[in-house]
Amino acid sequence: MLYVQVITALEAYLADTLISHVIYDKEHLFRLIQKDKGLCRERYSEAIAIRHDLVHRNGRKKGEEGYHFIRRPDVEYLADTVERLVHETQGQIDILLEIPF
Repeated sequence: MLYVQVITALEAYLADTLISHVIYDKEHLFRLIQKDKGLCRERYSEAIAIRHDLVHRNGRKKGEEGYHFIRRPDVEYLADTVERLVHETQGQIDILLEIPF
């Protein structure tokens, strides 16, 4: 469950951040999309897919036999990765908001 909660926390941060800083300003939204068209999707798609399997498939791997076995190092690595992503994202948003239009 900790694995799922880490991804859920990331999704909540990203949603809140985008809504509060970017979505309401068309210029900011345009710059964000220009800068990162994938919005970090490629780097974190595996973690999100695992989260989906854990939540919706009771841990069973999609298209394969077997289950995901999440160990403490997996959760620690994910939490560290998410923390770096949040800091990177917030840094980029802070830079974006400082640019005069």
